[in-house]
Amino acid sequence: MSLLLEAHDSNQSMTNVYNLLREACGLSQAEAAAFHETRLDSVKSWCSDRRTAPQGVINDLQRLARQIHASGIAYAELLKSSSGGDVYVIGLPSDEQDARTCGFPSIAAQMRAVAVAISLLPDGSEIRMVERVRGAIPAPVLEREMLTPAAKDSRVLSSMKFTNGKCYTTGNVDRRKYERLEEIGWIRGLSTNLSDVEYYLTDTGHAQLALTSAAGAMERDYPDPAPGGFQTRVNSGLRRGPTVKLRLNQMCQIGDLSFYVEKIDGGLVTVKLSDGTTTMLHVPAILL
Repeated sequence: MSLLLEAHDSNQSMTNVYNLLREACGLSQAEAAAFHETRLDSVKSWCSDRRTAPQGVINDLQRLARQIHASGIAYAELLKSSSGGDVYVIGLPSDEQDARTCGFPSIAAQMRAVAVAISLLPDGSEIRMVERVRGAIPAPVLEREMLTPAAKDSRVLSSMKFTNGKCYTTGNVDRRKYERLEEIGWIRGLSTNLSDVEYYLTDTGHAQLALTSAAGAMERDYPDPAPGGFQTRVNSGLRRGPTVKLRLNQMCQIGDLSFYVEKIDGGLVTVKLSDGTTTMLHVPAILL
């Protein structure tokens, strides 16, 4: 008994956050390397605790785990709505390519979603698992999680030096912060060679920069000093420059940019751009 306990404790000591998440997502070490677009040696070192996994890859696995769980929930609802009686036919991936077609990085990841779906079916149900025939038997699909813009994303975008709508980055640098902005939809990256990437500002990115710039100008624009010269505090009153305030269900104009405000939720604002695109922006408090 003591030997069993010692072995169990030893296994626990080898577990780390990265390894736990990787296994929970159904990824082998090789599949994790492909998922992170990194070397297999790096993944092995993260798993063995020789090196601490970067926060970015931890975040990637956290997001994937949430997506797998959400996929399983959605698949359970689909099964309930399409199955007759208490018999549920579940389509299993036929091969790795089939799983990837459904958005999953591996068969094991898709099977995690299947397990979540089965756990949500009524007790006592008859469950039949068959190899999926595309177009005939539905399977869980992995939907990308919508990223919510944050203040730090706005700061990263503002720090990029755009010339004619382009920002050129060179060398072996950590581009995860830029890749996140790509996922949000503010920029689009184009690899010009093995080590350099050119980022283009999208219409949504233009809108975000316009809001950030307007907020910065307003924060620097104080009312005129009090009569008599020396000013001990900022006067209340109208600012000297133009002010921008976003209002629900109203058009907003900033320079040559115009958009319609559809939703305001704290510092997040959903707007419709002039080309009809609906997008989410992070707005400084001074504009609300």
